[in-house]
Amino acid sequence: MVKPVKMCYFQKNWTQTFTWVREDPKNSNNACCHSCNTTFSLSNMGKGALVSHENGSKHKNIMALQNKQQPISQMFVIQQEVPHVTSTRASEVSERIEVPSPRINETGSGNPPFVIADATTKAELLWAMKTVVSHSSFNSADGSAELLANMFPDSQIAKNMKIASTKMTYVINYGLATYISENAFKMFCPKQISL
Repeated sequence: MVKPVKMCYFQKNWTQTFTWVREDPKNSNNACCHSCNTTFSLSNMGKGALVSHENGSKHKNIMALQNKQQPISQMFVIQQEVPHVTSTRASEVSERIEVPSPRINETGSGNPPFVIADATTKAELLWAMKTVVSHSSFNSADGSAELLANMFPDSQIAKNMKIASTKMTYVINYGLATYISENAFKMFCPKQISL
């Protein structure tokens, strides 16, 4: 007679050790990795299945990328007063967005100085605004960073730009749109509304 296999159940205290894991709401014998966006079986391994997933190359690569990413909130400087924008020209709108001036790191050696992310971030935001104002496809951003780097080989900002359709979509939908809608709400409804 074959013994029935004992299945392991998700333990809530695992979330303290493995911050990326959560219980599968559909099956308590499974765990979900919110970083990898995958569900896997705990089977009869239990915590060992979590360790095995954590040591997988896909999970390690995703975690490394997440640790490198700059939060989108650091791309913007909140202004005290939001200017009224009536123009649809990207060059005029860009003059009203406050982005810190680029910091240049002077190297003591013969190496040229390099520009830190502020100017590059501003260039990426301006490119995103140009895409919106021109009603261009997000896919039009694919290859544009490489094109700009080739067009302007002496520009460190053009070399540092990394914007393609995925990042363009994210910057516009979750960065610019959120920033503009929050500030538009503050501009049109300056008093707090309680419900």
